[in-house]
Amino acid sequence: LIKAKKMAPVIIVGIPHLGAARAEEYSSFPLVQGAEPRASRYVQWLTGEVMPRVERAFRVSTAPADTGIGGASLGALVAAEAVKTHPDRFGVLLLESMAGLGEQKPALEHFKSVTRWPAKVYFGMGINEAGKDEAARATNLTYTAHAKDFEQMLLSAGASPTGGTPPASWTSKV
Repeated sequence: LIKAKKMAPVIIVGIPHLGAARAEEYSSFPLVQGAEPRASRYVQWLTGEVMPRVERAFRVSTAPADTGIGGASLGALVAAEAVKTHPDRFGVLLLESMAGLGEQKPALEHFKSVTRWPAKVYFGMGINEAGKDEAARATNLTYTAHAKDFEQMLLSAGASPTGGTPPASWTSKV
């Protein structure tokens, strides 16, 4: 895409998670029993140390329209938290298979107060997140319904989700 001049060159910074402690590292609300939410520390480190270091090392734009953040599952949670706490830093958000949309839907509760989302939000949730067997059917239906609720929340706050819930938008992105 870059060679074809269909997109500008990009710098992607991938950060490994803490493994077994990732639920603490990436969550900003109680999600896993015994895991203390510490996403605020992660976001502070990301915006206060990592991003400034990248900006010093490379010639990058710091304009929100040129700065995105994203993740999958718990990584999507911490990406959304970064946008929630630093709306002026990020103009693009990728949320894939975001954790916290299960039975109690804590992600919906946590992020419902956000009134400003980035101009571009890529949001997706598969229809078989819990598995393809019959035992997972009810959980998959719950995830899909809550993903639709989350997408509606984004739309109500003025975001323009370019992803969406399955089946059409999920398969069109692959």
